[in-house]
This record gives sequence, structure tokens and C-alpha cells, in this order.
Amino acid sequence: MYSYKKTFFEILGDFFDRDYYAATTVSIFAGILMLYSEFTKFEIRTEKDLCNISGELYGFSFKNKVYSKYRVKPKISHEYYIWLENYSNGFQIFSDDKNFFKAKKFSQSVKKGQKIYLTIQEGLRPKLNNTGEYIRILSIDTKTNNFLNKKKTIERINDNWLFYCGLIFIFFGVIYYFIRRFIWTP
Repeated sequence: MYSYKKTFFEILGDFFDRDYYAATTVSIFAGILMLYSEFTKFEIRTEKDLCNISGELYGFSFKNKVYSKYRVKPKISHEYYIWLENYSNGFQIFSDDKNFFKAKKFSQSVKKGQKIYLTIQEGLRPKLNNTGEYIRILSIDTKTNNFLNKKKTIERINDNWLFYCGLIFIFFGVIYYFIRRFIWTP
């Protein structure tokens, strides 16, 4: 009797067929991307991973843009930038950190030309003075005030939620594969 053996591309095609294993493929692929981005991000473990810089405030821009066209719930974009006299690049407060940033207090108390102290990641030091680059700020201080809490921003960077989400996606992809392969076949 003749037995037909599938080629590699036929087996691979099953994983992209929506009737079979497409959900498995997408789930495992998304999980792998999440794990990859988690393992390649900058980690801050000690004070050596931080770089303190200072300079006179040249300007800042704090914008909250609302995008509501064709949306039931409007999307809000937060763009917070600071420029210093000594540096040709800008510094950015990520929208993840906006809850820790006292923007109103900063705009009311800090004036152009006043000396401020910023903390950035040591790995971003080579990007200083690259025009057009924006470097993530971890803390903003003056001699008397703190406007962005370093401890909270570092906790936010070092959280592992993306790692756990990636594992969950891979786990459900593998479970769906076994369900589809042995229990629920079309």
C-alpha cells in the first residue's frame, strides 16, 4: 500500500492554515516577540547603570494630544520633552512615567536658564549630543525639588510583565495545538 508523507512545506503550511493551527502560530510568535523584547531591554541593576547629567534649562514642551476621530473612546498621547543648553539632543519623559512626573509643578517653578539635574541610563551616554535623538529621563531634580521619581521609574523599567505575558501566550499556543491535533480535528 502507498503511504503519502508530507513535505516540510506542507507541514509548515498547516501552521498557517486558519482551519488548523493559525491561532497556535500567532500565539507562539507573539509570545516569542514578547520574550525577545524583554530579554533585549536595558536593565538597571545598580547605580553604575545610571548616568547623572546637569545643565541649564533651554526649554520644555508638555503636550497631551487627544485623538478622537472615529473612536468611541479618545486616545490620548503624552509628549513630554526637555532641552538643555549644553546638549544638542532632547530628553524625553516616556508616557509610562507620566504618572510619576509633576509636570505642573515643574512648569511653574523651573525657569529657562535654571540648572537642573537629570538621570539617564549609562548605556545611552553615547547618544548625548546626537541631534534628533531623544533620551529617556529617569529622574529630574533641581537643588530643592524632585519632579520625576527615580525609584519609581526604575521599578517600571525593571518590571517583568512582558516576560510573563510571553510565557502565557506560548503556553496557550501549545495547549491549543494539542487540542486541535488530538481532540478537535476538522
